[in-house]
Amino acid sequence: MQKSEMAALADLWASVSEADGTAKRVHETLRRGILEQILEPGRRLAEEELAEALGVSRTPIREAITRLEAEGIVERSSVRTVTVIRLSPVDVAEVFEVRQWLDGAVAYLAAQRITPPEVAEARWINERMRDAAKREDFAAMDTINREFHDALALAADNDFLLSLMRQARDRVRPLLGTTFAHPGRAQKALAEHDRIIDTIEAGDAEAAAVLARNHMRAAAETRLTIMGSKPRS
Repeated sequence: MQKSEMAALADLWASVSEADGTAKRVHETLRRGILEQILEPGRRLAEEELAEALGVSRTPIREAITRLEAEGIVERSSVRTVTVIRLSPVDVAEVFEVRQWLDGAVAYLAAQRITPPEVAEARWINERMRDAAKREDFAAMDTINREFHDALALAADNDFLLSLMRQARDRVRPLLGTTFAHPGRAQKALAEHDRIIDTIEAGDAEAAAVLARNHMRAAAETRLTIMGSKPRS
């Protein structure tokens, strides 16, 4: 692990609330380190090295790694060797197949339950994404995009669905880069968001679900193209 990675992890560690206790704090630090791509796919997670970087014993490191393994974002090749998961195109395609139906359900329920303030918030978030696109700040777009999909899921008013969507999303977040940097994808995604919001606001649940599924399918096609693979039929 490079010095810059240890320094970045230490910064994350300092930003996580101490109120949760050491074990939860270590888990959140490592989890964010992976999802924010500080610890890249294939990076080995050595207990002693991580313990030294965070200034803790190896026990909470071991507990955190066990939790991360259960969450599917690290993998164990032997008793002593754990690495950040490196997803294959097949893995990615499978996750996005699930995301299509989860996001379709989110849009379907949101069309039935969304309030005018929640519609306004979704539009405001998408405008912030549009501003980031104009600056070609694709990393910011990626962050704001998560806010957008969370806002729709919250409007759907189903906590279990929100949890499943976030779990599926986090499964592919360790992938390096963002699909918004792919030529043309940023503007297409923004337009897709606009249509989803319009249809949800109109209360057309069936059409909203179709648009949301198509939006995720387009995102999957872009990601697999970046990975040099063909989308699944």
